Amino acid sequence: MANPTKKQRELLNYITRFIAEHGYAPSYREIKQALSYSAVSTVAAHIRNLTTAGYLRKRDKSARSLEVV
Repeated sequence: MANPTKKQRELLNYITRFIAEHGYAPSYREIKQALSYSAVSTVAAHIRNLTTAGYLRKRDKSARSLEVV
């Protein structure tokens, strides 16, 4: 498992805090807005890379199903 980049760590930290605060994962649009990304596709690319690397897991195909591993 490779170390996450600075942007990926920022994303993981945000997701972790959001889940702790709200009890569910943030939407891609909430992540985009909170981290000032230019597009939802940027969020999706980071999440896909973090999932592949084993840092995140998607419980199912529904929204707000991210889990930090």
